[in-house]
Amino acid sequence: MDNDQSLINLMIEETLKTYTKEERPMDVVSLENYFEKNRRSSNPESKMLFYSVKEKHEIVKHLSLAPELSVNRGIYMNATKAFRFHTHMGLIDVPANWSCFARLNEKVQNKEESVLILDWDNDIHHLIQVFGAHESWIGMMILWMDNELKIVGFKANEGEFLEEIKNLFIPPAAKLKEAA
Repeated sequence: MDNDQSLINLMIEETLKTYTKEERPMDVVSLENYFEKNRRSSNPESKMLFYSVKEKHEIVKHLSLAPELSVNRGIYMNATKAFRFHTHMGLIDVPANWSCFARLNEKVQNKEESVLILDWDNDIHHLIQVFGAHESWIGMMILWMDNELKIVGFKANEGEFLEEIKNLFIPPAAKLKEAA
């Protein structure tokens, strides 16, 4: 390990020592793993694909089949150029120029209905951990449809349902290509 890496590890270790056990985050994200994950992909955000909403009735039907899903409604606040979500933890404001929200902002401004589906493979900014911290989400969907913004969370026991939702958007040929 080089000196820079040792210094970074020491700084992280010292920072974490300032937390009591009760204050320490439930799951401390390893910065080394985070940067390694991002380094492996030349454009990590290319995995974060927005899909157009073509079959609204299918989406509505699927979402109505699982009323226990965690749904967080959001709004776009023009004055602050941010999205505000009402969650179980309170309000979460996200700048409209950050991460996938920059592309979402384009969709909202152009009134293009779309959906972004995140799971552990393409969640490069740990949004699942942020929005689903107390509910142990395994995936989430950011949905802009009928002038409504929603984040829908999927818990471990809803994994099969998450796959069904993905199948509404990802054509089978694209899945085969991804697997190769």
